[in-house]
Amino acid sequence: KAATDPAFLDKAIERYQYLADLKMKEVSVYTSLANLYKEKGNLDKGAQVLNTAKEMFPGNTDIIITEANMYISTNNHAKAISSLMIAKEKEPKNVSVLYAVGVTYDLMKNDVNLPEADRAKYFDEAIAAYKETIAVDPNYFDALFNLGAIYFNKGGEVINEANKLPISENVKYEKMLTDGNNFLNLALPYLEKCETIQPQDKPTLISLKEIYTRLKMNDKLITINDKLSNL
Repeated sequence: KAATDPAFLDKAIERYQYLADLKMKEVSVYTSLANLYKEKGNLDKGAQVLNTAKEMFPGNTDIIITEANMYISTNNHAKAISSLMIAKEKEPKNVSVLYAVGVTYDLMKNDVNLPEADRAKYFDEAIAAYKETIAVDPNYFDALFNLGAIYFNKGGEVINEANKLPISENVKYEKMLTDGNNFLNLALPYLEKCETIQPQDKPTLISLKEIYTRLKMNDKLITINDKLSNL
């Protein structure tokens, strides 16, 4: 049965809760139980489980990441970052932590309720965190893809804004077009690395197709089109 089946969730929670009530000295019991409660929508109960786990396993990184994900699920990104920074301080080369930091800042940069200056700061923080992840693990696909996507989306955003300008603002148009294309160029190496790791990943190939089309990289465009047609 699918994990979203309420009966499945209830049974799984019952089993893990039984183990937690026995005070089992196994971190995964508590992180799994907390995640199940989160999936069920009972975040308060999930938080209680994690508080117990933190007392039993002080400073455990898996628990901190689970707690951060709990905060992310309620859009409490500031608390998520606080938790993750504790984990990062303990394990500065833990790619799961570094990647989670990147994802959280990535979400924060898209929060329209935040001031523009803060969103710009979180844009830079997300990039820095993904780059840290890749520095530790150069083949971390999700970090590579997300980093490429940040640049790709920013480039598309700038180009779309440029296309809305009146003809009279030609100088500004050309400047914005150049800026947009520069962002697309920044995305390229990360998305091309993704292609080498997962050659048949459709979102990667579609993103590369759009960049190659925009930047008039016709030889590469032909290759990508061939790959997409064979999927």
